[in-house]
This record gives sequence, C-alpha cells and structure tokens, in this order.
Amino acid sequence: MEARTTPAAIDNTTHMASNRMGRISTAVLTLGLGLAAAAMAAPQEPEIVAGSYVRAKDGAVVRNFRDEKGKAVTSLDAGTLLLVHTESRNYYEVSAPTGFPVWVFGKYLTETGTEGVLKVIGNGVRMRPLPESSVDSYPLSTKLNRDDLVQYIDRADSNLSFESDWVQVWSVPHAHGWVSSTDVDLAGDQGVAGKEWTDSLRGLVDVPVKVAPVAAAEPDNEAATDQDPPAAAKIPEEAYRSLAYGKTLLEGAMKKGKDAVEADFDSAIRAFNTVLAMVPETSIVATEANSKLMEAKAFQTSAATRETLAAVESRQAELVKEWAEEKRREALKKTELMGRFMGRGWVRKTGRGDDARYFLYWDDTVQEISCESGRYDLDMFLGYELGVRGMILRAASMATDDMPAEVSLLDVSRLEVISGSTGK
Repeated sequence: MEARTTPAAIDNTTHMASNRMGRISTAVLTLGLGLAAAAMAAPQEPEIVAGSYVRAKDGAVVRNFRDEKGKAVTSLDAGTLLLVHTESRNYYEVSAPTGFPVWVFGKYLTETGTEGVLKVIGNGVRMRPLPESSVDSYPLSTKLNRDDLVQYIDRADSNLSFESDWVQVWSVPHAHGWVSSTDVDLAGDQGVAGKEWTDSLRGLVDVPVKVAPVAAAEPDNEAATDQDPPAAAKIPEEAYRSLAYGKTLLEGAMKKGKDAVEADFDSAIRAFNTVLAMVPETSIVATEANSKLMEAKAFQTSAATRETLAAVESRQAELVKEWAEEKRREALKKTELMGRFMGRGWVRKTGRGDDARYFLYWDDTVQEISCESGRYDLDMFLGYELGVRGMILRAASMATDDMPAEVSLLDVSRLEVISGSTGK
C-alpha cells in the first residue's frame, strides 16, 4: 500500500525536526564555547598603553620628536625605567623619574640657595636637545614654567654671561621625549615599577636667597638659614607626574570625538583632582590642573548629553520598528495567503476514483490542488482550511469559444492546517 501522510504524522514530523534542530544548536553552542575558552586560554602579548611602565633596551635613544631623524636628547642604559604617556607611529612619548638632560637659555634661569639647583623664572620656557635654537634643535613638547626646579649639568660657553649662555640641566620629571617602540619592553611587575618610579623621582630643594646671584656668585647661605621655602615652591614630583598623566588621558578621550562617552573622562578627572590635593591652591601647577579639570568636566558633560540623546533616539527607532513589524504581521493575518502561502482555502472534492479532483475555496477564489508525489492523502484534509506551497502546473485561464475557463492547478509539496474541519 502506498504510504500516506496524515495530520498526526505531520505533527510528529515537526516535533522530530525540532528535536534534531535543538540537538544541533546545542552542539554548535558547545563548540562555540569551547573555541572561546581556548581563545581566552591562549597567552596574549601584554599591551603597552598610556600609564604603563617600560624599561629601555640597550642602545635605546630618546628623541625630540617621533621619528628616527629626530635629534637625540639622550641615550639610555638598559633597564632604565620610563613612563608611557601616549603612542604614535611606532613611537612612545615617555618621561623618566630623573628627567632628561636638556638645554635651556640662561636668561630664564636663576640660582637658588642649593648648590646645583636652578629655578625657572619664566613661563613656557623651551627645552632643547642642543645648545641652539635652530631647526635641528627642535624643542621638546613639554615646557618649563615659573618656579620649576632643575639640576645644573654644564654650560655651553663659560666665556659668555650666564644670561646669554645656553645651560644644560636635568629637566623636571614630567618632561616628555620620544622612544621607538622597538627599544622598550613592558616592565614585568607594574606595581613594583610604580614604587621604583616614585622612589627614583628627583627631589630638588629650593632654598631661596634674598637676591638672585649670577652664575659665578656663591649662594647666600645666611639668607638660607633665615628663611623657609615658600609654600608655592613645595610641589611634589608626584604632582607633576599626575598632571602629565591626566593631560595624556584627556587628550586620548578627546581624540575619540563624538564617539567619546562619559566614562572616558573619569580617569583624567581623577588625575587632576589628585594633583589639586597635593599642591598649594596658589601654585601655577594648581592653576593648570584646575583649568584642565574644568575642560575635562565640560567634555564629559557634552559626552553624557550625547549618550542620553543617542539612547533616546535609539529607543524611539526601536519603538517605531516594533510598531511597524506589529502592523505588518496584523496585515498579513488579514490577507488570504498570510505572507507565506501560494494558496489557501477550504478543501473540497469533486468526482471519485481516477476522476477525483480537489479544490481550495476562499471567498470568491478557487484553486485546484494535487499531490503528484503522494506525500499527502488529500482525502484526509477534506473540510480543513489549508495553506499550501508547491509548483504551479497550470495557470488560470479565461473561457474561449473552444475551451471552458480553468482555475490554476498547484501540485502541493508543503501544507499547513490553518483551522479544523467544518464537519465535512
């Protein structure tokens, strides 16, 4: 006997297919989780980012700008500790806890009551790799400001007056230079490196004199015993480091432009607040930290506003999309084919035996159906409302003088019971 498919068999087949799909989905999910776990377990190369401590390799050179043609500021011993502030074109912008040897014009420096310690007496003073202001001696990006303390190294021409000569000094620790990314390695233990950095910070003492002497004069030691250093000069080296780090973080967040989010500015704001907690309110460092703090907060507010507006717009778009989809589904339910069938209607039969024919009736629409494959026994569906898909064997035609009108004929390959029998 030829196999026939009944409504119960269809339901059975559907459940079996669902079970198979469930098992396949579970297997795929398990495989995906396994691959993800393997990827997470794979060792990854540590990433050097702003705020990371690195150590110089043998022969590493600090330059005045990010290019191999940049002028060498200094050569580093292997293992020298550096702090990374930013990365650009395979170069890291770095600072050292003891600063870098640089050249400053003498007119912007004055001696203090401490031997070998000089004080800056101007703002925005440039530090250069050579004792000249030519193109070859392009200045470092960091500038010295009033009351900064630097350590004396040498003079370019002692025959000149101090004010007219170039003076080599150890810069402040927050001075920045550039080193090739291939010349440094990430410090193994960042916590230990941070403590080493703090312990290595160059601590200079400014004991002011009554009258600033010229280079050849001896410090006024008597004045040094009579006076204490003014509060404005007591700036911890950690404050310079936090200020520089905060600037780097702020620049990084600002580079994101409209993609920046509120949280991107949190680290910079914390860094500037740290500076303000460490320095006198009247100091230049405090003024700069306050300025940068206000700038960071302004950008953060702008980012927060953008986030809020974007969230509102996104939700509005989702609601419109959901509404449109709901309307589309409702409209499909009201259509004859429900958006997925090639034919729909109640099954009726005419004739018997080999002359039997099956039709779908839906309002004024009539369509003939067959099942050449024998997959479905159409007699089993008499009186049911079906939705069908398959192949059109005959298109509908109008009546002519020679031929009667014909409805379309669809050979059914798939069917779905929409509603039950009307009682045949």
